[in-house]
Amino acid sequence: MITLRSVTEKDCKMVWSWATDPGVRAVSFSSDDIPYDTHIRWFKTKLNDPNCVFFIAEEINQEPVGQVRYDLVDNEATISVIVDDNFKGQGYGSQIIARASERIFKIQHVRTIHAYVMPENHASIKAFKKANFQLIESTTVNGQLASHFVLSKKA
Repeated sequence: MITLRSVTEKDCKMVWSWATDPGVRAVSFSSDDIPYDTHIRWFKTKLNDPNCVFFIAEEINQEPVGQVRYDLVDNEATISVIVDDNFKGQGYGSQIIARASERIFKIQHVRTIHAYVMPENHASIKAFKKANFQLIESTTVNGQLASHFVLSKKA
């Protein structure tokens, strides 16, 4: 059972370690290295951004299994998800996506959530489909091919 809690400053290094994992960098739309000092500045900016909702997903024993972040614009959000290497392939991705999306619909005026996934990122594609996101088109993100998924709030 996955629970969500808001990210805190104490999570900075853990989020950086997830973001700099070689497997994560390989399926990111920006595969550049992330120096820790650059990450700290980005992380603090996100923590203080009213248009960012950032959660840590935890297992029932409060062990962190991943992170999910929403960047909000008007009544739409773009989701970003990372699952810790130790929990990949166990269905946590779709659980995190589904639970966090349900939460964002409840706590924000979000009507639509967008997800952009590299076509070769089969695990993420499977997770978004399992969480009821619909593939609507192929597009480009940072000059790279992307599958664009959408989840709309039920009326």
